[in-house]
Amino acid sequence: MPKPCQILFVSKIEKRGLWAHMCKDEKMTCSVRLQAATLALAGVLTPTSLYAEEPAGTMSCTATQNQVIASEEGKAKIYNGIKDEFKVGDTLKINYTFSEKRATLRISDASKDRPDDLLSIFSVDNFNIEKGEAEPVEYWYDEEFRSGGVRSKMFKSEFIIFSGDRITAESLGVRLILERYYKNDWHGIVRRDMFPRLGYQIYTMDCRTEVDAIDDVILYLDKNAALTPTQ
Repeated sequence: MPKPCQILFVSKIEKRGLWAHMCKDEKMTCSVRLQAATLALAGVLTPTSLYAEEPAGTMSCTATQNQVIASEEGKAKIYNGIKDEFKVGDTLKINYTFSEKRATLRISDASKDRPDDLLSIFSVDNFNIEKGEAEPVEYWYDEEFRSGGVRSKMFKSEFIIFSGDRITAESLGVRLILERYYKNDWHGIVRRDMFPRLGYQIYTMDCRTEVDAIDDVILYLDKNAALTPTQ
């Protein structure tokens, strides 16, 4: 008789039950479906185990273009960036973190005379106004495209999405797209609403990975999407 399987980790929750990856011995592997009660008794389905190892990564970027396109009294205007902000050739930093109650992506000016000057922040949480506290955010994950993310419950236009070669985020009139073009080299574009002025700031950047947590983020989303209902 084969030895019983040993539970390794929960990979996905479906409406009708739970899937867990398990192993019998060093020669054989199996996947079996268990009911929620079984995993709960085994101590597998706990917030601590599923939210463990919160990923965080950083990129260092060089601004390759920075323009403001506006309409003033019926005439198109184009400006080279914004006064007292970064210029082409300056260094920008991207930091991203994922945790139980918040997902955050920051773009900051890392120039020598403006250290850590925040330019844009994409932050999604699940703040419960009635309780006055943040509840766990609802992460989602798509196995087919190996991508996942989180969308704000209160403001549906605010979201952060990660895949192996693309990152997209939007919040408060700012949209970011980053794409990998070679190994750990990325390039990106940001569109920023200049309200109350009628115009947009558009800048591009060339980025190098400093702390690579892309795969860790995707694994984290895969594991923790199990805690949230299917959208």
